[in-house]
Amino acid sequence: MPRVQDCQRWQQCPQHPCSGGSTVLKYVNAIIHPPPSNHKKSVGYFTYTIGYEKRIGVREVANKLLKKEIAETACLPGDTEVSLSPRFSDIARLMETVERWHSFSSAVRRGRRIRWAMRHVTHAVRHPRITLFADSGDLEESLARMNESSNMLTGAVVGVQFTNAVQSAVERDLYRPGYLHDEPYIRLHLRGVRVWLSILAGGEARSQSDNSNPQWVEVTALIHKSGVVQFTFAVDFPDNLTAEDFTKMQFGASPIIASVELPEAVLTQTKGWSDLALSLPGEWVHQVRAGTRWRRVFFPEAISLTEIFELYLEAFSSAASVGTGTDWMCHPCCFVEEIACCSDESTFRETHPEEFAYMVTRHRTQRRGGGRGDSMNSIMPPDTSLSMDCSVFMGGDKGLIVNWPGFGRSNGYASHLNHILVAESALLQFWQIREINWRIVNSTGSLRSIASVQEDAIFGLREYRESPLLYGTAVDVAKYLLEKWRADSLYGYAIESLDQLQQFVSTAESQRAANRANALAAAAVLATAVLGMPAIDETFTAITEIPDSGVAGWTAGPLKGIAESGSAGVWFAYLVLLSVVAIIAVMRQRRRVRRIKGKRRKKVGIVWPLGSLRVTLTDEEGNRRR
Repeated sequence: MPRVQDCQRWQQCPQHPCSGGSTVLKYVNAIIHPPPSNHKKSVGYFTYTIGYEKRIGVREVANKLLKKEIAETACLPGDTEVSLSPRFSDIARLMETVERWHSFSSAVRRGRRIRWAMRHVTHAVRHPRITLFADSGDLEESLARMNESSNMLTGAVVGVQFTNAVQSAVERDLYRPGYLHDEPYIRLHLRGVRVWLSILAGGEARSQSDNSNPQWVEVTALIHKSGVVQFTFAVDFPDNLTAEDFTKMQFGASPIIASVELPEAVLTQTKGWSDLALSLPGEWVHQVRAGTRWRRVFFPEAISLTEIFELYLEAFSSAASVGTGTDWMCHPCCFVEEIACCSDESTFRETHPEEFAYMVTRHRTQRRGGGRGDSMNSIMPPDTSLSMDCSVFMGGDKGLIVNWPGFGRSNGYASHLNHILVAESALLQFWQIREINWRIVNSTGSLRSIASVQEDAIFGLREYRESPLLYGTAVDVAKYLLEKWRADSLYGYAIESLDQLQQFVSTAESQRAANRANALAAAAVLATAVLGMPAIDETFTAITEIPDSGVAGWTAGPLKGIAESGSAGVWFAYLVLLSVVAIIAVMRQRRRVRRIKGKRRKKVGIVWPLGSLRVTLTDEEGNRRR
């Protein structure tokens, strides 16, 4: 058999076994240049975590978002009840009416019409003819038609509640009951968006006139009482992607969205995005869906999911009246549900080692002119899966979960949440420490501000000191992520800064005690000055009796002229004493005001009215970075 390196040279020979369509040639080419991997089914969850300057009342904010129809449902941790937006109130009343007619029909069949009317007086008064004379047959026919409509409405409501209901079920299994009982956060299911991805099935690029295969993006939010908020966007990736295209989809900042349909309920809460959506080519969709209009927007160049997040962030901040956020971070968790190119894990790893490393790390395995050596292994997160049917790679920049062929499909969204919530918990712990550090740095130095920071630290550091996760494997993964983000050093800095703040408070308390003592002394002086006229009179009387000779006469000499003036001299001395006290008080107050003004920060330069320069960083592959 010829050597592999000689095959290309000998292919032209018709008698050579590697020529033409020979099986040997196909085998050799498959070894040298294997076909790209094929991810038949995959999905990505992009979690954006942002912090706000102050603690948030989660119930109040949730009610605002539900009332303004940005959110569809809400669910408190550990609660099986999923609350709905007020826009569902009409549907709820209709369902109550249907149930009431069902009970009336049952009462008619059992001969209890009058008893039912006495128990439902209001309903009987509103519908006297039906209540008194309706036949059971007519009622059954009407109820059958009602049931068709009510079943359809019930299915729609269940579909809206599904996301929060699954989240609640998974977190009850994953988190400690005591943690959930404290209600540290609330989950919301927000209105989603419909997007047309620039990449189609098989990695094909979408043409401008192609409006096929839109993807629905589910949007959820977690509002933590510490002031940390998380938005998660769930996107189904196109089918049959290569590792190259799949890895591009893993970046939240990758330009992969060609056009989008935005809900009017969200657009009305934004200023910048609303103006942009109306200025770009697009149209209002004729059909009203989910109780709101939708705006289809076409972009001259593809945008990223991060820009959609910024739309929701602006709408949330405006509707909830929580101010502006401090900083944010995107951590995607991507799932490869089905692999079509290989039969099992070992075959995939052996056939696509470079592609696999690229998927996990989002870095190429080789540099130009040489290998990476051990550096690739240092950034490769460990596989923390306890079963053979999947691999779980949770890194500081993203998570990747691969379901290997031969074991069947996963359990869908609930299975995904077992991994997403672990990363979500670690992000909450890390971001609370970051927010505490930010609040310490930006503290005004007043005792009230310091007390607020200390209170935030008591609650914010509790989750880091005592993990809310229940299982050891989940705790280990969260701990690994926190180590990657260097949370320990950030936590140590927060503790050190809090100790310094406590010293500042002690010093300030000492200063306040000294100020109180000085104030009491000043009050005593003032009282002496105000009530001191009789004492001045007695003093001047004594001065007039001092002989002129000797030290006593010499020191009292300047005051003798005033003392001999009688009442006028006493009044003059009294006014001088009051003036001295007033001058001292004014000088002390001026020094205090100057000290307070000195703490205010000055503005640096001016704000350019046309906006500032924006720099976009890209990697060697041309992908936009955060």
